Order: sequence, then C-alpha cells, then structure tokens
Amino acid sequence: MWQVVALVEKEIRHPLAEVLYKEAFGRCEVVGTNYSYILLEKPNIQKEGVSARILDKLENKEMKVLIGNKNILLNSNIEIPPFMKRSDASTELYLCIDSEVLMVRKS
Repeated sequence: MWQVVALVEKEIRHPLAEVLYKEAFGRCEVVGTNYSYILLEKPNIQKEGVSARILDKLENKEMKVLIGNKNILLNSNIEIPPFMKRSDASTELYLCIDSEVLMVRKS
C-alpha cells in the first residue's frame, strides 16, 4: 500500500503530498522506483485530495485510488468503516483502493 501512496503522490507539488511521498518512499520495500504498480494517468488533484488510476503489474488489474480527507470518499459514495472514524477534530487522511478503505492517518 505504501508503494501506491508513493507512486500517486510523487509528482504532486503540495506540502502534504511531499510529506506523504517521503514517508511512503521510506516505507516501501522496493529499491528505487521499481514499483509493482504503474500510474495510468496523471493524478487528478481536488480540494479533498487526489484520485488516480493505476495498474497492478502482478495481477494485471486496473484500480482506482483515492488519497485524501473523508470528503473525497464521501463524494465517491465510499463508506468509511466505523472503526476508522475519529471523534476528535484532527485531520484525517485516507487511502482507498477500489472502494476499500485501507489506511487512515491522523495529523
């Protein structure tokens, strides 16, 4: 999952994207840029986050990726699992691949 974050956030010029890319790249279990995924189109930057289409090279499967706050998920009709919802006022970041919410990060 960190490979996906690094791939999508790599070319985005935004302070939060740069932080996410650095963290994701540091956690990747690959050397250099030898990702298991291919970016199929330039990421679509929105107010709520970023969306992109990627190809999983191992499974030859196209996937839709969303990275951003809860609104990017809600606008795509994706429900946030109750155990991932935060009750405090912190900023949350979600990673969603093909309608499955995989990660939340509180900042």
